Amino acid sequence: MRDRLDCAVIFPFAEYRMSNQETPMTESIDATEPTKHSGFVGLVGLPNAGKSTLMNGALQVKLSIVSNKPQTTRNRILGVLNAPNLQVALVDTPGIHRARGRMHSTMVQAAKDTIGEVDAACWVVDASWLIKKGQVMPAETIFSKGLKYMANLLEKEKNLVVVLNKIDLFPKHLLLPLMAIFQERLPQAHLVPLSAKNKDGLEVLFEVFKQVLPEGEPLYPDDVLTDQTERFLAAERIREKVFLLTNQEVPYSVAVEIQGFKETPKRTEIYARIWVEKESQKGILIGKKGAKIKMIGSQARQELQELFGRRLHLDLIVSVRDNWSNDPRRLRELGF
Repeated sequence: MRDRLDCAVIFPFAEYRMSNQETPMTESIDATEPTKHSGFVGLVGLPNAGKSTLMNGALQVKLSIVSNKPQTTRNRILGVLNAPNLQVALVDTPGIHRARGRMHSTMVQAAKDTIGEVDAACWVVDASWLIKKGQVMPAETIFSKGLKYMANLLEKEKNLVVVLNKIDLFPKHLLLPLMAIFQERLPQAHLVPLSAKNKDGLEVLFEVFKQVLPEGEPLYPDDVLTDQTERFLAAERIREKVFLLTNQEVPYSVAVEIQGFKETPKRTEIYARIWVEKESQKGILIGKKGAKIKMIGSQARQELQELFGRRLHLDLIVSVRDNWSNDPRRLRELGF
């Protein structure tokens, strides 16, 4: 993914142009200066493993949206982490799952493609699921179904980090036997147990990133956080509130399209359309006397005002388009 160096990076909402010109050979080098490392790291794994929570915790800002429902993340999202002598372009990806339908197939393929494009892969595992009745599950049980697929997918990756996430949810004495199982299956991997939610273990992860990433100067200016636009971030915040405030039926059939984005001297005005696939879903989203859509808009507006640092007007409309998630043209229009 290093060819992304020469691209426009947006956030905090100013455009930057980077150049991949080499440093002149005549420039002197201070031999006492600590070695710098930089590169791209792809966060991959099954749904709900905590990839987005890990990204947000590492960046210390909410960039990727989060919910307890699978497939919350639909697009690859880049966030730039700066630590002493280290810059990591973290790529948050959709959860890899058995895809049903064109949209989910596109999401899974984007995640799998990321593995071959980054300098290092970081497999995030929900370790709490691997503890049953106070014991670590047997290796043959752990590496079955989804985790077996992931291990097979990553077994030839030289620069591989395995994050055993959610260690705050089970007794610490079970951690070493669990790590031993993963080390035997993937002997080349660097294992890092942590709690992304509590930000416990992140410093250890950053040190491991230094080991797997190449030496080099930062890829991005230190005041750049992401390559995503304000429009994308606004659409994601709105979709997150739909996930959090509606039942299981609605979120997976929802897309958010920003149809107007206007800056005025006093505020930013955002006009968004929420697409669903059924009239019944539209009714759920709007709610009795518009209560649900008002709640979605209010919570999204509050977060976006904090994110953008200015007053904001948010106008939401709910519309129905039958089977949009299997329409190739519509998926392209919505950024898939």
